Amino acid sequence: MRRLHLSLVILALVLLMPGRAHAASSWPPVSVCTEVEFTGGSVQRSPMQDSYVITGYVRACPGADDPQARWTVARYETGGLGVVSRQMPYGVPGERGYRFLYKRYAAAGTWAACVVNDVRPTEADPLLGTANRVACVGPDPDPPPSDYPVLSTPLVPISIDDPRFDGVLVVGETAAPRPVCSGCV
Repeated sequence: MRRLHLSLVILALVLLMPGRAHAASSWPPVSVCTEVEFTGGSVQRSPMQDSYVITGYVRACPGADDPQARWTVARYETGGLGVVSRQMPYGVPGERGYRFLYKRYAAAGTWAACVVNDVRPTEADPLLGTANRVACVGPDPDPPPSDYPVLSTPLVPISIDDPRFDGVLVVGETAAPRPVCSGCV
C-alpha cells in the first residue's frame, strides 16, 4: 500500500511539473495556409550531438491574414516522436515573408525538420499531436565527397508525404519525460 501511495505521489508531481508541454492542445483554432522558402541549411556534426541550422522565409498565403495563426518547426527522429518548437506568429512580412533562423540541437537519429502551421491533439492523449507539415528538409543522403572529416551535411528538400512520417506524433519541445508505469496496480 505504501508503495502504491508513493507511486501516485510521484506521478502527480510529474504531471504538475512546470514546463510540462501543452503544445499540442494550445494552438489557436485557426490554421492558415503557409508558404515556405528555405534559403539554407545544414546539420552541424559533433561527437555529442547534432545541430540543425535552417534559414528561410515563412509567410501566410495571400489573403490568409488571421492574427491568431501560427507556425513553427518540428524535428523528426527515427523511431521516435516528432518534437515541436514553440509557436511563432507570422510576423510583419517583408517582400519575401518573415525571415527566420532555426538552430536547435537534435538527436543523431533526426532525419527531417519541417515547418508546420498547425498541431492538433490526438484523442488518445492531448499532450501528443498531429502536425500539418508545410515544407521539410533533411540531411543530404549523398553529400559531396570530402578529403576532410565531415563536420557539416547540407539539408535537402524532403516530401511532406514521405512514408516515414506516417503515424508519427509530435510533442512539445519543453516536455518533461512522459511517465512510464512498470508494475502498475
